Amino acid sequence: PSLKVVICGGASVRPAVIRRARAGFAGAAVSRVYGSPEVPVLTVGALEPGEEDRAAETDGRIGIAEVRLVDGEVTARGAQMLRGYLH
Repeated sequence: PSLKVVICGGASVRPAVIRRARAGFAGAAVSRVYGSPEVPVLTVGALEPGEEDRAAETDGRIGIAEVRLVDGEVTARGAQMLRGYLH
């Protein structure tokens, strides 16, 4: 009962999964996010009351990253990005 937010990501999340999670976690905001290992959270789904159907159908809006589409590829930069790989 104290759970407030459930975020789904890591792979493509079907709308039915979000709807099922919303039913199972009554009272919690359930949404999807989109990201990558280098930019963990690129978009944030709809978490506002009344946006439940939208949360099931979209990964939401761009969060704190700067995002561009360059030659068909999503590029991003921001404070939450991985700075680099070791070796």
